[in-house]
Amino acid sequence: MAIQKKKCSKSDLKFPWPISLITISSLIASIGICLAIWIDKNNHLLPTANSSEGRALLRLYLGYAHDIFLVLTLAWTCKLTLIARRHYKKNKRKYQSTRPFLKNLIEFGSKNPLTSIILACYAIAIIYGSSYLYYDMIGWYPDLINGNLLDNFSIRYSFVNETMRRSDFRFFPLAHQDLHILSWFTVQIKTWLLFCSFQLFLIVFFCTKIVENLSIKGKVNHSSLAIFITIILLFHPSTVFTFFHVIYSERTVGTLFAAYLYCYIRHAKENKNTTFYTAIILASIGSLTKDIAIILFVTPSIVNLALEAKKMSAFGPNHLKGLFSKLLKSNKLDLYILLLIPVFIASYVVLSLIPGVYASEGLYNEGNQLNLNLDIRITALGLLTITRVWMAIKKLVTLNILDSFNIAAFIYGTALLGLTRLKADDYQSFPLQIVIIINAAYAWSKWIEPWIKNHLNTKKPVFTSIIFAAGILIFEHLQFSALRISSVYETAKWIKLEQISNQANFEHLDETLRQLKRIGNEVNLIINEKSRLSRERFLGQLKYDRLIEYDSKTKAYLIKDGINKGQRYLPKSGDIVASIDQNKSLLDPILEQRQFTIIYKDQIVPNKGLFVRLK
Repeated sequence: MAIQKKKCSKSDLKFPWPISLITISSLIASIGICLAIWIDKNNHLLPTANSSEGRALLRLYLGYAHDIFLVLTLAWTCKLTLIARRHYKKNKRKYQSTRPFLKNLIEFGSKNPLTSIILACYAIAIIYGSSYLYYDMIGWYPDLINGNLLDNFSIRYSFVNETMRRSDFRFFPLAHQDLHILSWFTVQIKTWLLFCSFQLFLIVFFCTKIVENLSIKGKVNHSSLAIFITIILLFHPSTVFTFFHVIYSERTVGTLFAAYLYCYIRHAKENKNTTFYTAIILASIGSLTKDIAIILFVTPSIVNLALEAKKMSAFGPNHLKGLFSKLLKSNKLDLYILLLIPVFIASYVVLSLIPGVYASEGLYNEGNQLNLNLDIRITALGLLTITRVWMAIKKLVTLNILDSFNIAAFIYGTALLGLTRLKADDYQSFPLQIVIIINAAYAWSKWIEPWIKNHLNTKKPVFTSIIFAAGILIFEHLQFSALRISSVYETAKWIKLEQISNQANFEHLDETLRQLKRIGNEVNLIINEKSRLSRERFLGQLKYDRLIEYDSKTKAYLIKDGINKGQRYLPKSGDIVASIDQNKSLLDPILEQRQFTIIYKDQIVPNKGLFVRLK
């Protein structure tokens, strides 16, 4: 009897490319770890990391490694986009009821005018008094105007160096790259802040849609829900800290995370390919935008897979045999999201671990971990998560998709505490706010608003929502002083005054030096080298004969620009000593035992800006 051989087609093979991806990623990670161990033990065989040869080698490695990484990331994103587009074209009838995303945004804004007005006013507050003279932006901006604004679509190395040329074990290659792309079209800080404001609008939109999808249809008042989310989200110090300037990548992580959760829930309800591939793209990019952001994107999938596996195992050992096949049908997105873990590990090993071991700079922010300062929101989220998990273990409740979001936020917050800090009013805790807002809005729409409607018989749900949200904010802010947390006003004021003060100080210094030049004086400007400003960072625009920096370690003065550049200098009568962006106490060692005349004091932040002229 002849045995017929069954031909195995591609359709019969299950999960071939994911297995290949896991294998390749694991192989790369293993080789990379072995290489890092070898470098650590045989560092003497390589050029010293702080030598010119070592720095050149490190930069060459980081350059080529990140170039390959970016090409692969772009190829992966384009491939998924093309696949999603192909599915859309093949199943147009299936997507007839799906409205274009832009139309949904416009409709959301028009149907919620009060929400739109609040967001518009918030955007004005963000833009007002904005300046490039703010922390990291001071270092980024000079690179944007090289080439007299004629080098559009060129690489801005200030953004590349910040994220892709580090050797301190940090890994966030795609952080700030949205600004990098935005800089190809405009370098206006106010336009960038408009982009930040639009990200806030997107977060409000996604959070509203997430809660609507979590709730039973017809049970949610969309307008009152949108205004509740807007008020609770916008008027928290963490949000203000994150969005009142562009330098904090948590705004992008938050936007991608909110969009991902929306696609995740939509896919769970509709099982459409567009949400499937969009969720994978968002998770892929989001995981590379902050060191520990991958926790936010993969934890919900891990939790949901564990819950699903537990359900199936309850039916006996026979069901365990087909567990993977069943999970592939019911939780395909979760399984694909897990593929990000080996890819992330391999990328971290190659792009961060190897150069970090070679440079031996130590861990970023080393010694500043375990800084904890919680508010009521984060405390409530932590208690809710712990209680729900404990009750699930005791089989008192069944965890749901919202619990998986909460667990992700809880683990993310714990990781923040271990690696850097977990402070309620800090920009780093902003991603937690999204999960907190979703929980609060869900509770509002499911229990609180219906109770108010039934017992108080109110016919103005939007007004009720505003009153309730405002009451939460008032209660929170009353606790802030006792918890040593900055309020919304204090946070916004600090950020704005920092920018306005620096800008005013710089403009006054510019005018002071110009006046001295007009009357024929030799102008020598002395600053402390700890200032964020330097010749390359704005000071090169000033009119001086010499720019001198004081080195607090060697107590020496070095001419950084102008006449006799590179030589040492001895301060003399007529020299201008200035503090622009740092505490004026930095001038104390320069002015010690010297007579001087004060020519300018910062009126906005009195302990900062100070210009004097030596006698």
